[in-house]
Amino acid sequence: MTHRPHHFLWKMNKYKQYIGSERFEQIKEAMVRRYGYKCMKCSSTRNIQLHHKNYDFSLGMERFEDLLLVCDKCHKSLHN
Repeated sequence: MTHRPHHFLWKMNKYKQYIGSERFEQIKEAMVRRYGYKCMKCSSTRNIQLHHKNYDFSLGMERFEDLLLVCDKCHKSLHN
């Protein structure tokens, strides 16, 4: 019997909690100060979100090079 599905759900729940946290907002604000409030894919300034290029990190310890500021449309395209 494997515990992977349970572990995956636990990890996703922790991630969802994290992206609603003050720390996540601080990281997003730091990215905006560094790169400006615009999508790094299409330069839109509407509905800017923070996207993780990968998920090999400890929550709250991401490096800027592992993140992208993207608009909602580009964010959705990155997940499809």
